[in-house]
Amino acid sequence: MALVLVTGCNCGSFVDAAYEVDNLFQVHATVRVRSEINGNHVLTVHCKSKDDDLNARYLSYKQQFDWTFKTILFGNTLFWCYMSWRDSNGKLYEGHFDVYDNEEIPCGLLNHCVLEYVADNHHVILNNDSELGKKGEVWVWK
Repeated sequence: MALVLVTGCNCGSFVDAAYEVDNLFQVHATVRVRSEINGNHVLTVHCKSKDDDLNARYLSYKQQFDWTFKTILFGNTLFWCYMSWRDSNGKLYEGHFDVYDNEEIPCGLLNHCVLEYVADNHHVILNNDSELGKKGEVWVWK
């Protein structure tokens, strides 16, 4: 949302200025989840926000699921995912992870970023650009 104060109105330039301010704070983010779980195991990934349910996806080794969305720099967009898989003995490994929380400004001041999460047999790791400051953040399977 943009706040534009108008002291005089040339209506065409007012609309252009509002558009430019909106674009200045707009962020295009891509979240990617990739399975690196060895063996014949399937990673279940079910991601949501308060407005969008992206439905469950089932990823085999080396497969990925990604989505792109627009938000504003200081907005309140939050995506979280439930991920799970079973080992050869049937033991369930699972976790709930916030994969995009706009309050933490995950893209910094970039107008487009990719947040990549890699799930392996031991943990889920954030594998994004180091300039975003969160590379290597790890969640261990429970």
